[in-house]
Amino acid sequence: MPAGCGANNGTAWSAISDGLTVLDVGALAIDPSTPTILYAGTEGGGVCRTTDGGTTWNAVNSGLDGQDINSFAIDPSTPTTLYTATEDGGVFRTTNGGATWSAFSSGLTDLRVRALAIDLSSPITLYAGTQRGAFRTTLSETTWSALNGLANLSVLALVIDPSNSTTLYAGTRFSGIFRSTDGGTTWSAINGGLGSLRISALAVDPSTPTILYAGTEDGGVFRTTDSGTTWSAFNLGLANPIVLALEIDATTSTTVYTGTARGGVFRLSADSDSDGIGDVSESAIGTDPTDEDTDDDGLFDGAEDLDADGIVDVGETDPLDPDTDADLLCDDTRADNDGDGIAPVSLCGASELVAESDPQDFDSDEDGLPDGAEVLIHLTSPLVADTDADGADDPNDNCGIVSNPSQLDTDADLYGNLCDCDFDGDDACSIADFNIFLPDFFATSDGGSGTDMDGDGSVGIGDFNLFLPGFQAGAPGPSGLVP
Repeated sequence: MPAGCGANNGTAWSAISDGLTVLDVGALAIDPSTPTILYAGTEGGGVCRTTDGGTTWNAVNSGLDGQDINSFAIDPSTPTTLYTATEDGGVFRTTNGGATWSAFSSGLTDLRVRALAIDLSSPITLYAGTQRGAFRTTLSETTWSALNGLANLSVLALVIDPSNSTTLYAGTRFSGIFRSTDGGTTWSAINGGLGSLRISALAVDPSTPTILYAGTEDGGVFRTTDSGTTWSAFNLGLANPIVLALEIDATTSTTVYTGTARGGVFRLSADSDSDGIGDVSESAIGTDPTDEDTDDDGLFDGAEDLDADGIVDVGETDPLDPDTDADLLCDDTRADNDGDGIAPVSLCGASELVAESDPQDFDSDEDGLPDGAEVLIHLTSPLVADTDADGADDPNDNCGIVSNPSQLDTDADLYGNLCDCDFDGDDACSIADFNIFLPDFFATSDGGSGTDMDGDGSVGIGDFNLFLPGFQAGAPGPSGLVP
């Protein structure tokens, strides 16, 4: 098994966003009595509901004052009763499955409500996380009061331990995750192993409450199996690291849903062969959920197409189609209808920007770069030479090595002058190089230092515009790309 491919313990994510007109999904809720009914809170599109497990979605927004939805809390004893948190309008409640909504914000001093959690103890208690701390109310009181301990923090996520309602977890924007074991009176940080402290979502496994999932704004999903003492990344197959929402199926706790920014909804489910493609997705595309290398070509199925959408992430294209010449382009290509010797884009996946014309030819343009490596790694064409292998085909190469006759390399460091911002020869573009460039810029002459990057005999704004990308990237080459 390739290194790192089994890190998710037999599970993988797949998209289920058909019908969603807004893909910024910041909140999710599952009907505990009917798991095919889900609610998705969007940024700008209000609340959407599906009754078929995500195949189709419909808006349910009557009475909502705000269209940016941050969180849901659903009453498991009466699943048609939900509460939703909006960005600027406070909390709203529905008692008919989203058909109509009414305000439920009395006592809130901050209407930018980011998180909700419901405690089914007697009396039923609601918790709300806001831009300025956390609040609590009971259904008998219907008025919110502030909690101590999180007053100066932006609370984006709240969950309650289903086996002990006095244990709460709070996710904050810049300070990570906090836990309370006394119903919210006191809190302590639990951030061991978290790769990001920008916590946007939390979910606790209803069958094993020591297992929690944390969604972050820049690091994907993290999981803990010890109530938050230690965390580890959990992202195999998740194409978007900006996670806004998490929800666990109450009847099948190994099924987890996540809402992402501009990426829609993903589902975490069983992956029997640990190849990075969930069993459901493998069955849908015709691969074997128990075989990690369906076409026996030595390439791991999960590395071929992690989300089973026909677009390659790493490696070759279609796990059902061998790659005869092992150049990372699958053999299956469409007919060459125009007779120019170049087949159109392969049926195997949209990520093949240019398909090869002969599946038996390892290096079509004989430039020393395998065809597949050109398409998938260098983003060059396997039919047009890239003499210096710097990621730009020769006709478009403004930053090639000295062998390119259209590009000078005054200091013979293998970077053409037009993109060589390394004036002091330390193989980096830093403030030291800027200090060399600046005097020449004011003097409008390089004096042999190489700051005349465009070769027009003077140092001016044109040279500064050539210098800046490499300086920002910290390395010579086009935007820091090293040949």
